[in-house]
Amino acid sequence: MVHLTEHPEALKKAKDVQEEIIKRRPSNQKGLSLKEIKQMEYLAKVIDEMLRMTTIFSLFREAKVDVSINGNFEGGHEIPGKDGAAT
Repeated sequence: MVHLTEHPEALKKAKDVQEEIIKRRPSNQKGLSLKEIKQMEYLAKVIDEMLRMTTIFSLFREAKVDVSINGNFEGGHEIPGKDGAAT
């Protein structure tokens, strides 16, 4: 969602497509049909782009505090926080 707040026009277009599909469906229909999902080509592209952008930026993430993964077991792994305190 962070990326969509920076591009409100993309969010609006994706919502408009969804609302148009909902207007055309029977009022008693619940959930989305596969046909409706396939009609949301623009939304699929927006999601793909968000995942692409998130993947690039996730490389630059860092732990702010020490994190222990399976720390209670032999072979556990610790990720040092920003201050590098983990050993």
